[in-house]
Amino acid sequence: MYVLCLPLWKYSREEALMLAGKNRGELEAVLEYYREDSLKTKAAEFLIGNMPGHYSFADTVSVNRYYDAVDAVLDSFVGPPDGGSERCS
Repeated sequence: MYVLCLPLWKYSREEALMLAGKNRGELEAVLEYYREDSLKTKAAEFLIGNMPGHYSFADTVSVNRYYDAVDAVLDSFVGPPDGGSERCS
């Protein structure tokens, strides 16, 4: 049996721009920048339309603390990786 995972909804460009809040102007600037190239405009609209629900953490201290805890658990099983690890800055 195969299960196909598809999004249950898709935001339109306008819905995504409304949800962007104070970043709306930045996204509109991207659309304006690519206005002359229909393929790049379509790509930008696709990316912007799929942005709702995707975000990053502004509090990198908490994120790094989480990564350190996960690394400690993994290191206890397999040992530390060669060359160190990257962290958010």
